Amino acid sequence: MVANAGQCVIRITREGTIRVERYERLLSDYVIGQDVSYSHPERAMTKPPKSVTINDGLWVEDISSSGESVMINNPVITVEENAEHVGAWSAAVLSQRNVLKGSYRPDPRLDALDIISVESKYSNDFVAAVTDITYSYIGA
Repeated sequence: MVANAGQCVIRITREGTIRVERYERLLSDYVIGQDVSYSHPERAMTKPPKSVTINDGLWVEDISSSGESVMINNPVITVEENAEHVGAWSAAVLSQRNVLKGSYRPDPRLDALDIISVESKYSNDFVAAVTDITYSYIGA
């Protein structure tokens, strides 16, 4: 809850260290190029939420005229000024979500929340945050 109130994310490094840090969308130098793609990545836009409501109405951040409302209940956020900052930050993150699916050669260097570039047959500059990655191995 403290991480959320501080506009941070929690992640665990490969070394097992728990890190609480601000989510900065800084582009890494990692590129998933067409030379490691087994198929062209599919990109889908997600519908932005209608609004973000902090603590039952302490602050409401309107985003669009349609969609679902996102509720954030956090007992650490008690002041309207903090609720405004968390609401604006959450709205910015939630309104920029896209889904990118593809099949690529596995690379264990990728971590959750890495910001990477992905090449496709239409564009060489799609920027994505890694939120879910699955490795599979078929062999001896």
